[in-house]
Amino acid sequence: MGLEQAYYTSCEAGLRGTKGFQMNAASSGLSPTDLTYLERYGVYLPPLSCPTMPATPEELALFPRNLAYYKLPDGTAVLSRSQYLGQDYSRRFGNFFTHYVVSRQAAGLIGKVNPVFAWEAPFWVSREAPQSQLPLLESLSSGSALNPETMRTFLAAGDRRSHLPNFLAAVHAALSSRKRLILVEQDEAIARWIALAALALPNSLLAELSFSTYTKNPYNMDVLICGTTADSDFAFSPAEIQHQYQVFDFVRNRFSPPPPQTRFSVAAAEWYAAGDFQEAADFKEFADNLQGNYQAGDLDALVVLYAFIRNQPVGDQEVLDSVNFLIAKGLVGHQDLLNTATAALCDLPVDNRAADRVAGALFSAVLSAPGTGPEAREDATRFYVDWAVQRLLPGATPETFASLAAAFARHRVPPPAWEAARTEIVRWLENPPGAAWLVALIGFLQEVRILPGFEAAVLAGVRTTLWPRLDDPQVQDLLGSIFEAGTLPGLDDLVVGNVLTSGRRPEGLDPLESLLSRPRTRERLKELAARRGETAMVILLTARELAKSSDKAQATVKFLDAPGLPAGARLTAPDLDLLFHQVWRSGMMLPRDARTLLDRRPDLLSHPAFCRLLVQGLLRSSDILNPTGETRELLQKLREMATPSGPARAGQSPAVKLPPEVQGCLELAAWPQRYEAAGTAGDRIQALKRILYLLPPENAGARSSLMRFVLVRYLSSDSHGAKSSDFLADLYALDGELLLASLPGVIETVFNKSSLSPGQWVPLFAFLHRRSTEEPPNRHIDDLYKQILPHAYDTLPKHVKHLLDGMLSSKSDWHTPWETWKKRPSLINKLSGGLLGR
Repeated sequence: MGLEQAYYTSCEAGLRGTKGFQMNAASSGLSPTDLTYLERYGVYLPPLSCPTMPATPEELALFPRNLAYYKLPDGTAVLSRSQYLGQDYSRRFGNFFTHYVVSRQAAGLIGKVNPVFAWEAPFWVSREAPQSQLPLLESLSSGSALNPETMRTFLAAGDRRSHLPNFLAAVHAALSSRKRLILVEQDEAIARWIALAALALPNSLLAELSFSTYTKNPYNMDVLICGTTADSDFAFSPAEIQHQYQVFDFVRNRFSPPPPQTRFSVAAAEWYAAGDFQEAADFKEFADNLQGNYQAGDLDALVVLYAFIRNQPVGDQEVLDSVNFLIAKGLVGHQDLLNTATAALCDLPVDNRAADRVAGALFSAVLSAPGTGPEAREDATRFYVDWAVQRLLPGATPETFASLAAAFARHRVPPPAWEAARTEIVRWLENPPGAAWLVALIGFLQEVRILPGFEAAVLAGVRTTLWPRLDDPQVQDLLGSIFEAGTLPGLDDLVVGNVLTSGRRPEGLDPLESLLSRPRTRERLKELAARRGETAMVILLTARELAKSSDKAQATVKFLDAPGLPAGARLTAPDLDLLFHQVWRSGMMLPRDARTLLDRRPDLLSHPAFCRLLVQGLLRSSDILNPTGETRELLQKLREMATPSGPARAGQSPAVKLPPEVQGCLELAAWPQRYEAAGTAGDRIQALKRILYLLPPENAGARSSLMRFVLVRYLSSDSHGAKSSDFLADLYALDGELLLASLPGVIETVFNKSSLSPGQWVPLFAFLHRRSTEEPPNRHIDDLYKQILPHAYDTLPKHVKHLLDGMLSSKSDWHTPWETWKKRPSLINKLSGGLLGR
């Protein structure tokens, strides 16, 4: 596309229609607004040192030319050249001519010429046009002045070479900070300085490198690099030189503090110092071919990438930074860059963990990029598979395995990509560094869908390393996931065989809880067991499920109605025995569960295992001593079975052999009558001893109720007399802990109904007094003797206290203990004394 152009000078005929400075001619696409902006930039004021009325070509040559590149507010790019002409049409001095080349997009201009290399190019015009409309410029050519030979000569003169790195660093910094450079030197020298930067800049940054080779007033020329003269309007104040601008005054040797060097400034300075201007041009071409919209901060990474391509040495961190740059800029699709980057990463030390992260990011970036070709995908996959096998997997943690597996699975890396690593993976499977590592490796192979290809090695590793650790939940979870997938027939046989063997003992499957807690694993095991005719295994696995049900009894009833056994199989007595003991593994069945089962299957009462569980449940039922509800109904059924009403009829099932504990249940249910029927205290102690023997220790509720009942009956009756303290001693001998735990509540209960009579007090006091003198001290005895009993005594009526004093004080062996005990402050007195401060 052609470029618009315009001429500005002092003329008789122009676009304004009057004489004087104006646009002499312009392309039709330039609007009046465009032309107004262009006029502001095109004004030329000569240096004060130049002649005011130059008369010869030599004098005119003293006036600096201004080649400028800048952008208008709307982003329009302008390349202009201003030249002092001397006299205008009226022979007045001060005339100049500015030729503008305009492009709406900077790329349109940059694509035709590197702006500064338009210095003295043949397309420039310095004479006014006879017509007002100018054609479009279809092409632009560079001038011949800024060639490598003249540039070498330029740098060799004076101390310019020593300032080159600082100048390039200042340009690099200005592209991001916008801190302007002020150059003081002859106009063509300034163009050469600018060319040294522009020659190496990618087009996207070249478009931002605005400049002017001469202006009298740099304050009015908003460009990054502003050339001027020593006698210009620029003040060159210390603040400006030190802080506000980057000054390079080669006439009076005034220079700002140098900025930090960058990878770009150092590399470009080295190229130029060696006289290798082609290297800079090659770097620019390399960057432009990548077709990125680069920022100033990208230059260093581009230099390192270029060094990659040229096989030049770069540091480890530069390698990582550059690969990250490739990823961030979406350049991973360039095959040569990808190959170079992967090769550079592989040259980094094995223990470089940052390299691991960058390698993974590169792999994901290549396979995620929408335009990545098959060759690049293949190369990136091959690279990262090799990276994983050689660098990551040997020392991988479970988290590393999981992260890698997710990456390979997400990008659907095909199984053939792993073929080159087969030998290494097989070696690891057969000789792993540890069980946990092998678990993670096998899980990884499963996740990336290549496990079946390593079946033999996996089975070898499982047998030698994992099977001895089958009690490890992680091992079980791994085997369960593989088993459920059904991808390794050999592992199926191994797992099923082990479960069948272990399951022949009811507790044999307990160590495999993590494995069997997986629903799909259980279902597949049952399926395989049924296929092999292993009825017991189906029952065992089902029973473990039933045991976890919120309503075990109802779930068991459903199973008994439709057991789902192998074809032709029926539930046998051993099968039921296995079922009940696995579902009720505590060894007891709650009465409500038994009632649910018997309502549906009354015949279960004839099954010994069911009866044993039922009886154990009854023995531990809190209402066994005073049966209600299900407990009473179940005891009645047992009573009927234990006492058949007549001889068995023909065809009737033979009598069931009930567990011996059935008789104990029946005794417990009838114990109040037996206790009341006992004539003496000794008989009652024996009856109580029998009941406590029958009641399991874990049925604490029933045992506590029993002891409270006996104590209440004892303390509520006067028939025992003073000598009956032996009864309490006998109770203490049966179960002292239970007695002492029950006494406080019983004393309170009896006292609330009616105060203890002297006949009740004497044996209780005598018992507690004797126990209080025993060693070691008993906290429960102390509480009863020193707090609870004194509190009860303090609340007795006076006449009862008088009778009690008479009974105990008259006995020589009780007088002293009784009087001493009465002097102890009661709990109430202690509390009231404390509150009153006594």
